[in-house]
Amino acid sequence: GESSTVDIQFSGEVDSDADPTELLNGLVSFGGNVTIEGAQRCSKMEEIVHANMGESRVTLVGTLAANCWSVDDEVVLPDTQVGLDSGHYDFIPSVYDASTDSQLEVAHIVNLRVIGDTTLVTL
Repeated sequence: GESSTVDIQFSGEVDSDADPTELLNGLVSFGGNVTIEGAQRCSKMEEIVHANMGESRVTLVGTLAANCWSVDDEVVLPDTQVGLDSGHYDFIPSVYDASTDSQLEVAHIVNLRVIGDTTLVTL
């Protein structure tokens, strides 16, 4: 098959009112392959590998957060309730009432430490 190279640029600020989950600004591929080159970018969302209820530490996949996040940054730990309407997890205002439905936790970073290929975050 024939190969093509295309440059794609995303510009502008994310509109958190129109897209509260910040998922609409991106690239979707329906077939074929997408190869992305360049340096890793900092993310507001990172995958948690390990978190025990009641503890003040979480372990994240990879080490990028250690380079992008700082002490005193705010961290929002998502709600993990089961069986709720999907709108609850998408924070759709007509379905999600943060004053009664939320089990979100907000904390601030006290320390970041890279351990192997993970990052330990103390809140």
